[in-house]
Amino acid sequence: MARFFPTIDNNFHSSDGEQLVYESLKNGLSDQYVVFHSFNWLGNEKQRRSEGEADFVILHPVLGILSVEVKSGGIAYREGNWIQINRFSGTEKVIDPLGQAAESQHHIINLLRQRLPNLSPRGCCTYQQRVAAPFSLQKNVAKDLKILGNRRKI
Repeated sequence: MARFFPTIDNNFHSSDGEQLVYESLKNGLSDQYVVFHSFNWLGNEKQRRSEGEADFVILHPVLGILSVEVKSGGIAYREGNWIQINRFSGTEKVIDPLGQAAESQHHIINLLRQRLPNLSPRGCCTYQQRVAAPFSLQKNVAKDLKILGNRRKI
């Protein structure tokens, strides 16, 4: 089983989706993985936001770093926009889940570069961003995190 931080997590910010992803990762990943839930970060004045949060950051020594943004409710894509549909009220709002995951991912990469100044210019590992929408897909999330996203080298 993967190592989780925090080690006991019962605060899912009222998100059934985050809880479902957490359980799926807990049951589906080997002990080679380290998973951070609700990874909070502080930005700087050059960033779009001064603070943010990655729902999950998954680390693997060979595969690299994966930042996952979880979206509960219905997810749709219309006229070039991602739409989140509240499954209780039916209200819709335009969202940018890949942008959220990418922003968290860039913060993590910058943090690594600050803490590891001798990091090779060619990079150390692959990093990816993904969006998990468990209520839209109803599949095993740990095996289905390749929903959306980009793969890059640090």
